Amino acid sequence: MFYSFTKVLIRLALKLFCSKITVNDSSYFSYSGPMILACNHPNSFLDAIIIGSQFKQPVHFLARGDAFRKPLVSMILRLLKLIPIYRLSEGREYLALNDATFEKCQQVLLNKGIVLIFSEGLCENSWKLRPLKKGTSRIFFTALQNPVIANELTVLPIGINYNSFQHFGKKIIIHIDKPININDLLPITKEAENASRFNLLLVKKLSDCVLESLQIPEAAGFLLSNLFDNYTTKPSLLQRLKEKLPDVENISALRNINASFQISKNIFLSIFFIVLLSPFTVMSMIFHYPLYLPLYNFIKIKTKGTVFFDSVLFGSLLLIYPLYWIIVNMLSIIFIKSLLLKAAIFFMPFLAWFHLKFKEQLHGVWNYLKLSQVERNQVKEVLH
Repeated sequence: MFYSFTKVLIRLALKLFCSKITVNDSSYFSYSGPMILACNHPNSFLDAIIIGSQFKQPVHFLARGDAFRKPLVSMILRLLKLIPIYRLSEGREYLALNDATFEKCQQVLLNKGIVLIFSEGLCENSWKLRPLKKGTSRIFFTALQNPVIANELTVLPIGINYNSFQHFGKKIIIHIDKPININDLLPITKEAENASRFNLLLVKKLSDCVLESLQIPEAAGFLLSNLFDNYTTKPSLLQRLKEKLPDVENISALRNINASFQISKNIFLSIFFIVLLSPFTVMSMIFHYPLYLPLYNFIKIKTKGTVFFDSVLFGSLLLIYPLYWIIVNMLSIIFIKSLLLKAAIFFMPFLAWFHLKFKEQLHGVWNYLKLSQVERNQVKEVLH
């Protein structure tokens, strides 16, 4: 019950936190277990929040063990289907607890459930796929030893791609590859050889799911910010972005603009929308900034030098914003006489959505103006 209620809240919150989430094949979200979701890990807990919220069936997540040390927090995390996994960096004495973790994963799979594991092990805010750890193959091959689920068990490779790891209003591509099952690994041979073959196959599939930008990191963010409207064929969207990547890496002005935001394709139309949305944006700022700015700055300081900013900001807003909305509406009922102003306060979440669209257009114009005419032509050639 708690999990289902939280998932509804998360889906609503993502409408405001993310500008757009594109999925190449959403039919996978209705799949049932036993299934292991093998995902890359670029953005801490937000990866699990976004992926888990898309599936109809509850998803059990493997999460870093140090988050479970406080009893109350541990209880809440377990209600949300999180399972602790411990690393050597968290203390050698905790590693023995991983046996219980892997046993829990087997129980979930035996009950035809879904387990999400981040196959890279560690999180890094970057546009690249890092070497895979052994956890995914261990869970998979242990489960194969159970004849009840061996023929049904699948591993679903999932790549999650962000245009930014710091900015509000993200654009995201979730790319899902074809599942891996026992038939892809036949004949089953020695344990070490099986694990090696499995990891090689998983690396290949996850590489196809992730937009990697190694030479100029901003290039991937730039593409993810700007190419959503140009390509409507979802299955081939990520492949088309990969084909454009070398051209983007040759744009000399890329470092001079904020590559996490789009560039306006029609400057006059963007200015029109900026003017149109301005009144809603001003109201949104008046209502939201007393909460958002202090919270943003506090979290920015507390998470400096870590990968947790996005996930902590999202989680904090998810918990605090509904209470803030209730309090502000109660105060408006008591102290405000204007029905129009009361209505504006009641529809605060919609004002936040208008603010998000205003911000997109504003940054698009700003990025456009920072380019020379030669650079604008170069960008236009790449984006079309």
